[in-house]
Amino acid sequence: MTAPSNILLLYCARGARGFGDGFATIVLPAYLTLIGFDSIEIGIVATASLLGTALSTLAVGTIAPRYDLRTLMLGGAGLMMATGLAFPNFNDVMLVAVVAFVGTINPSTGDLGILVPLEHAMLARDVSDQQRTRTFARYSLIGALSMAVGALAAAVPELLGSESCSTSMQRLGC
Repeated sequence: MTAPSNILLLYCARGARGFGDGFATIVLPAYLTLIGFDSIEIGIVATASLLGTALSTLAVGTIAPRYDLRTLMLGGAGLMMATGLAFPNFNDVMLVAVVAFVGTINPSTGDLGILVPLEHAMLARDVSDQQRTRTFARYSLIGALSMAVGALAAAVPELLGSESCSTSMQRLGC
């Protein structure tokens, strides 16, 4: 059994990822619309993302027993970071769909992706049988609450934009 601090790190990682997933679930379609994608193109990106998520989750489940979970987690985190950096640099629907397929961005409000089964395996391995249900319940609660907060936070850019515009307009005397 590992130190409780490792479980705390998994909880924190789940909370941070949940916040980002909740935020992206709301902002992603709006962003794609803003850069000129129509509903069919947004559907293509969402489909590619979900298909890529499903295949990568199956792949990590197949290879995980042969590798160190920490190494796989770091690889998944690196992929998440690379996807986040690459995504806004493309405006072509096929390039965006490829990034969505390969990456960890998903349009779902559920907890999907390659990191989830790895975290589940680490949690199951690192806690005693008596603590397992409590540990997974906390993990799930943190995920659900952080996704809800992320979805709510998606309104902040709009609020800030409209407030700064209205403040600027008042200064100009409009």
